[in-house]
Amino acid sequence: MALDAGSLTSSLTTAEQAQISDILVSHSHFDHIRDIPTLGLSTLWEPGSTSVHGLPDTLSAIHEHFLNWKIYPDFTEGLNNAPAKLQFRPVEPKQAFTVLDYQIKPVPVPHPVPCVGYIVKSSSGASIAYTGDTGGGLKSFLHDPMQPGILFVDVTFPNRLHDLADTHRTPHPVQPTERVVDRIGRRRHSATYCCGPHRPPNTKTKWQKSLKTCPAK
Repeated sequence: MALDAGSLTSSLTTAEQAQISDILVSHSHFDHIRDIPTLGLSTLWEPGSTSVHGLPDTLSAIHEHFLNWKIYPDFTEGLNNAPAKLQFRPVEPKQAFTVLDYQIKPVPVPHPVPCVGYIVKSSSGASIAYTGDTGGGLKSFLHDPMQPGILFVDVTFPNRLHDLADTHRTPHPVQPTERVVDRIGRRRHSATYCCGPHRPPNTKTKWQKSLKTCPAK
């Protein structure tokens, strides 16, 4: 299972790509969906298909702008009498569903286009949350009854560009986030920051320095 699809085919081998049964898509911006059609292409002759879960607006945008027979074939259709490589599965915010042995809950977050993060809970009870792109909305994850133990926050800019980030995040807000966690049942959380592929290339060094100041474990 993958969370978003910004670098699947560039970072995984073909054999590893063929093992992806499900993709949880946060929103329709290019850097989060760009490898969905290339995954369909690279695994075209492999058995099985991949389910793509996302908001109806997100799936519609992927279909209209990518899988339109102008940019890529429509991999939601069977090609050459073969089964469809991609199966689109619409999700609703705050409505949990099951993927493999995991319970999944989409959590709406503020962004210029419809966007959700996801809480993923295993059958053993361990859970994580992934925010996707957002300028806020972390409390929705921390207050959720599924109680994610680790919060993966997608950050884009170094701290000095905090004002520019707007509907994205920088490492800077982690401290207030931890104080929020302390007030919620005194539960122990970790905040782990990951960088999306849309990080401006000329900010790499400053972004890494900002990340080192983050007290997350």
